[in-house]
Amino acid sequence: MMKIIAISCIARSLPQLQGFMLSKSFTISSIKYSHRLLAYYIDQLYENVEVVERSKFISFIFPIKSAEDALLFINAYSDRKATHNCWAYRLSSGGYRFNDDGEPGGTAGRPILNALESDDMVDVVALVVRHYGGIKLGTGGLSRAYGDATKSVLQLARKIEYVQKIPAICYSPIGLVGKIYHVMNKYPTVEKVSEEISHSDGNYMEISLNIDMKNLENFQMTLQTVSNGKIKFCLLSSE
Repeated sequence: MMKIIAISCIARSLPQLQGFMLSKSFTISSIKYSHRLLAYYIDQLYENVEVVERSKFISFIFPIKSAEDALLFINAYSDRKATHNCWAYRLSSGGYRFNDDGEPGGTAGRPILNALESDDMVDVVALVVRHYGGIKLGTGGLSRAYGDATKSVLQLARKIEYVQKIPAICYSPIGLVGKIYHVMNKYPTVEKVSEEISHSDGNYMEISLNIDMKNLENFQMTLQTVSNGKIKFCLLSSE
């Protein structure tokens, strides 16, 4: 069920908003909803090869949209003849996972994930395939090797800024709905999700949106201006 986490509207004017605390600021821990965090993604496969003490480290990064995408890629690109196939992925929703594939705990998957985090990468999976060269690297050496292998392939990548979006809803008198769409035309990154007559007041329309953080404040202020404050705008969370 959706709940309101930050409201830029006047609760007393709409029965469906009664009881919610008014606030102009909000902080959400997940990547997707954080307005302070810049994040980046890639749109193609990248590969790099490094040799450390005769061990070959082949690193890959690939764009994903889900954990299932990540596991499909790992299964497809892992080398069954290699000594280890270690990986990590990170999603814009905040989800992540990593795996050491037989290396000492914390020496492979976590350094790979750390490299992704350091570059603020989201919706990406990283796989590092190791062919053992006969010289043991030790736990510190392994951590550095896996981390450096991931950093090296990331340096090859064209990083694209991730446009973070959050769900929102507009409560509007039916006669003013056209003004919402007029404002949306000025902000092409704002996406309409649905539109329906309010269940609590048949004179109102509820328009669900996905809005990017960069345009949030200006979009909200423009709505207030063109409607003389009659259109109410609220940010939502699925938590």
